[in-house]
Amino acid sequence: MADTDATQNLYFTAPLRFSTEAFERFLHEEDFDLKGLQLPIVHTESDLFSPTKRGEELTIYLTLYKLGTSSFTLQTELFSDRLIGRNRIVHVAFDSVRKCSVEIPAELRALLLTIKGEEVVGNLKARE
Repeated sequence: MADTDATQNLYFTAPLRFSTEAFERFLHEEDFDLKGLQLPIVHTESDLFSPTKRGEELTIYLTLYKLGTSSFTLQTELFSDRLIGRNRIVHVAFDSVRKCSVEIPAELRALLLTIKGEEVVGNLKARE
């Protein structure tokens, strides 16, 4: 029951995990190398609008919501045959060697701008 609760509805933390996986999938598909840069999550917001049962197929739409100097916010919307939920996740660019936040590198900034329009990044099935 990793993605569903005891009533077989989507567990409230699953959409955030799905959203994180969608971004990771995007970076992987773009073959982007972070080169030692870390992108820790520093803030999340999540709204669920409709119950979702186990086995229901979800489509995740990933959008760049806000781009700052050292942080960016991604928005994901989860759909089945209706809007299930919306998440906003704030990442900060962090240099693990210097142990501080840094300006988002130009190469990553350019890549993030390519997701400014909504695009389907894949389907994830709610699992048991």
